[in-house]
Amino acid sequence: MGRSAAVLSATLGAVGAGAAYVPMDAAWPAERLGRVVAAARVRALVADEAAAAQPWVREIAAGLPLIVIDALGGVLRGAPARPGPLPG
Repeated sequence: MGRSAAVLSATLGAVGAGAAYVPMDAAWPAERLGRVVAAARVRALVADEAAAAQPWVREIAAGLPLIVIDALGGVLRGAPARPGPLPG
């Protein structure tokens, strides 16, 4: 997501949901990204449209909710039905 309002929105959204924001760089190798997801026990992915199109995101998102946001932090798709803690 780079440095943008989207990062602030994602961070505040994660904290508001009682979770932690774990920044990951889409340029990292897929194996590293997978290890970070497993070690952090990630329960949802928040990504911009460019990152959401990456193969590793599609692979990992097959088992997790994927929330896609625009550059201003607005949700494009994948928003939970209601605000609050993530299930699980």
